[in-house]
Amino acid sequence: MLTKAFNRSHRRSLVAFVLLAGLGLGVAITAATGARRSATAYDRLRAKTLAFDAITDGRELTSEGMTRLTGLPFVTAAARFTYTPVAPAPLIPGQTGGAFLGLDDDFLNRVYRPLVLHGRLPRHGAADEVVINEAMAKDGHFHAGQRVTLRSGFEEPKDIGLVTVVGVVRGQFDVGANAGNASMLLSAAFGARHTSDLQLGPSPACMVRLRHGEADIARVQRAIEGLVGHEVQLMSSRGEAESTNRTLGVQTFAVNAVAALAFLATIVAAGQALARLLADATNEAPLLFALGLRPRQRTVLGVALAVPMALASAAVGVAVAIVASPRVPTGLARTVDPDVGVHIDLVVVLAAVGLWFVVLTLGGGALTRWARPARVQARVRRSGSLGASLPLVPRLGWQLAIGSTQGPAGVAARSALVATTLAVGGLVGVLMFRASLGLLLDDPSLRGWGADAGLTTDSREALTASVTALRNDPRVRAVAVGQIVDLVIDGQAVETYAFDDANPSLRPPLHSGRTPVRAGEIVLGPDTARLLRRPIGSVVRLRGPAGRDTARVVGIASFPEAGNNGDVGNGALVSTDETTRLGSEPNAGLAFMRLAPGTKADDLQGVVQDVEVIGPFVPSRVHNLGEVRSVPWLLAALLGLIGLASVTHALVRTVRTRRRELAILAALGAVRRELRRMVAWQATWIALLGIAVGLVGGVILGRAAWTATARSAGVINQPVIRWLLVLASVIAVFVVVVAVAAATARAARRVDPAVELRSA
Repeated sequence: MLTKAFNRSHRRSLVAFVLLAGLGLGVAITAATGARRSATAYDRLRAKTLAFDAITDGRELTSEGMTRLTGLPFVTAAARFTYTPVAPAPLIPGQTGGAFLGLDDDFLNRVYRPLVLHGRLPRHGAADEVVINEAMAKDGHFHAGQRVTLRSGFEEPKDIGLVTVVGVVRGQFDVGANAGNASMLLSAAFGARHTSDLQLGPSPACMVRLRHGEADIARVQRAIEGLVGHEVQLMSSRGEAESTNRTLGVQTFAVNAVAALAFLATIVAAGQALARLLADATNEAPLLFALGLRPRQRTVLGVALAVPMALASAAVGVAVAIVASPRVPTGLARTVDPDVGVHIDLVVVLAAVGLWFVVLTLGGGALTRWARPARVQARVRRSGSLGASLPLVPRLGWQLAIGSTQGPAGVAARSALVATTLAVGGLVGVLMFRASLGLLLDDPSLRGWGADAGLTTDSREALTASVTALRNDPRVRAVAVGQIVDLVIDGQAVETYAFDDANPSLRPPLHSGRTPVRAGEIVLGPDTARLLRRPIGSVVRLRGPAGRDTARVVGIASFPEAGNNGDVGNGALVSTDETTRLGSEPNAGLAFMRLAPGTKADDLQGVVQDVEVIGPFVPSRVHNLGEVRSVPWLLAALLGLIGLASVTHALVRTVRTRRRELAILAALGAVRRELRRMVAWQATWIALLGIAVGLVGGVILGRAAWTATARSAGVINQPVIRWLLVLASVIAVFVVVVAVAAATARAARRVDPAVELRSA
């Protein structure tokens, strides 16, 4: 009966509670769902697109050899493909567009069957149907169903006929090192028809899907070596998958933080609103308390009042999460997620709703169990030696903010202190994370570039002539010449940098250790070191075309995207003496330069011959990190709302629930200005203590969050704090709290001692 009367008399408040709490819960569920989908997005894309588990040189694998390979019990499928300079007009083959041509029928069917975004895949045997990736569709303004003219050839491209673009697709090649490059996929039937028109790449590759994934790598390598008659380099896709998943891990961490803070904010706000509603319920039933309603009965009453609110708000939260589900995940996770759309994660929903229901019902029971009618004076204990040493008005404000006061006022004050501490700490941590991310995006030395500019080329003659010209140019202060080779390190093919000179300042920047100066020493990328489980001081086994060797790991470094792997965290660095000893032929020659102040990479383009000078650019991993730049500000906004709502509620509740105490103080001689100052001091103590504890916790939180992010991204860890911005934020928090106190303190001035004491 009491619950029905309560629901009728507080209908508007209950509706507002259900809607606002449900909205907050829905945001938390949506964010948690997005985090879980982000964590599994790339693995689901690989599974859905039949991504390869290993890739190797396919030059010596004949059609008969491919048949024998695919017939092995641990091989699910295999197919060869190669690069060819083919692009639809008006794109330029080999420059603004290219193509991957399948050499076996399993390409686009049982191996590398990309996700279709628009249209469909080519029909089996159709030689006039092609598919393109999103970058090519965007660059050339192409769409599914369009007829286009293909051109082939690096120099003086020629038309090879009309084809139909039957689909726009996304696959494994479009989210790794090749991300953003315009490309098309051509079937084996297309290649058979246009054999004489195509310029094939120098080295076709063979992709293999394995029945048990990574566990079958050694077996398939031995099988391929048996087919070709010598050792082969087999590259596992594990490193590439782990690299992408680590990048997604950063986004997952950020979105999980949003989910946790949204849930915390909702719990804090709902707890305070619930405390007010239940306090009103107990104040409206003083007779029940006067007749001796037992604690257990009061607990049951609180649970009975809280259960309908918990169920209704949970239903609203689930509805909000379903409606918002097509908007998550975001950033890179959205790019690789093959199942974007309306969905519901039952694990997240059941966990969030269950926790929500338990917290609200237990909170309702506890608040009602400890509640006292407004007529009964709440017991106040001493606040400690610090509070006792203060003048009277600040001491009373300290007591209201920190003292162990029973009843709704004490609950509100303590929750406000906790919320303010969390808000300030989270805000400082967010600002630190955002400043560190900004520094990473602005400073190339943190993401693998130790130089101001660089160049790479396959032509040794062009490299030699360009380096000679650059050394004689006054705008170039220093030049380091090197090469990129492929080495097998502990059985894993790794793109390796080697330099001719001893200029360490232009080499990839180090996380720790030192640069290699002689054969037998090596520097690894952070991801490569973790993959191989080889820290500084350990020994790795090297294998090249001319033999084998061992090398000691002397450092950990990040690498620029100068080679083909395009991965800041994967790579190795050795001396050229080592590559000469192993007989490794360079994939490309390179040079890094230190430029005079005011000189840009483009200024040197006229000096070099047939080589493009490039400046430091943002690797794909770091670019993906930049996509979450808005998340810190969202977190800051959530934290600010938590702190503002909590402090405002605490001050309002203090005045409303302490009216009798304020009346007694007024009757004893306290003037209205002193009552107002007492409330202001309460807010001041809450703000000062929250700022003091939050600053320390925020610095620790921000440093830990950025360290985990830098480690995941493979970049150099350099957390920074913009103290002026932090100071401005802290001052803003303090000003807001004081302003809220000034507004709520007016209610203390309006307390009429005669009215309040007469009704006691």
